[in-house]
Amino acid sequence: SEWNDSPYYGSDNSFSSGTSNATLLEVYDNRGQTKFWIPFHIRTKSSSISESSAFASRLAIIATFSTALGKFINGTLVDVVGARRLLLLYGLCICCTLFVLRHVTTSNGAMICCAAIEFCASILWPAAVVILGSHYGNETDGRFERGVYVTSIASRCGSLLAVPIPPLLIKWTNITWRGVAGIASMTSLFGVII
Repeated sequence: SEWNDSPYYGSDNSFSSGTSNATLLEVYDNRGQTKFWIPFHIRTKSSSISESSAFASRLAIIATFSTALGKFINGTLVDVVGARRLLLLYGLCICCTLFVLRHVTTSNGAMICCAAIEFCASILWPAAVVILGSHYGNETDGRFERGVYVTSIASRCGSLLAVPIPPLLIKWTNITWRGVAGIASMTSLFGVII
């Protein structure tokens, strides 16, 4: 059957020989009666998970958490300090953090840099809405709504383009991921200067 040759499910023979990493999974019929038990092997050793997948999952969790934290803090900070000042300050922080990411040598350092970049990038949308509201908030011809619409489309397009471009640069050129981080750092600096 489909359970016999799977690395996660084992036959009765593999269950009886290796009870330390297997448990029984109950299968019920539609009346709620126990129909049969299936030996279910559970991974218990961390060596079965590659280091790169563990790093990627930790990085995704930390980046998501820092983005949420940044939106929580920066959403109100924009109104207090000012959108333009914070855009310049956080743009410089992104530039410096990308520069540090280029030279980091540990996985924990890379995760901290990525978390800082996500935190600083979370200011962009609240600041754009505040700037649009201050310029076009009193207009009745729909400029504010059009500005929010165009800004949201630009934000999504930028996010969609930022996903394939770095891997393509790494694949098609001699640039490493450190070089791509340097290019992103310079792009952020030019964005702040302009």
